[in-house]
Amino acid sequence: MDSDVAAALRSSIVRDKHAAVRSASIVLLSGFLESFLRQCAEVFFEELERKGVRYAELPVSMHKVHFVGGLAEAQKVVKGDDDDFSQTMAALGMLADPRTRNLPALYWKAFAVTKGNPGPDVLADYLKNFGVKNPLQAIGDMVELDATFIRLNLQSFISLRNECAHSGKTKKTPSTQDVREFVHFLRQLTLGISRVLEGTVKDLYRRAVENRS
Repeated sequence: MDSDVAAALRSSIVRDKHAAVRSASIVLLSGFLESFLRQCAEVFFEELERKGVRYAELPVSMHKVHFVGGLAEAQKVVKGDDDDFSQTMAALGMLADPRTRNLPALYWKAFAVTKGNPGPDVLADYLKNFGVKNPLQAIGDMVELDATFIRLNLQSFISLRNECAHSGKTKKTPSTQDVREFVHFLRQLTLGISRVLEGTVKDLYRRAVENRS
């Protein structure tokens, strides 16, 4: 297959299109990562709800994220098209209900803060919202990667993504190998994140059950 590609790339038109596709792939991968993190937050609380872990059984630090982050989300609704105030009231209800009714689920959007481009610091803060300590190391332990390796690679990826997205050009167009390596890295990264959050759900459930005894 690679030999066929080499033959096709003899054309300058094809080479230009191929370069554009490689740059676009980096931007799309970043969008995938952001979407993945948001879905993880939603599923995290669906799992807690399924296991019956109640608001009062969750750490105070998570209550804080629920309200502080949730209010920020509610403010976004207020700034948007909400003439009849219904969306704002719905958002505020999602914040109030878990505490007043001791419901099992928090407002997941409050935890899904990706800031558009989830670099290493954003990812670390994201996982800290769920009570994960030493987030990058925790990810690395799940997939046998060094925390520094994760930080540097994710930083390089986001920097390249920003070049591709904002200017349409980069100092050096990502090669096919670059794209492949970033795909492989993101597979490992997302697997590690999944495992960390799955472990966190199990720990929260275990503690809840122990405290009920």
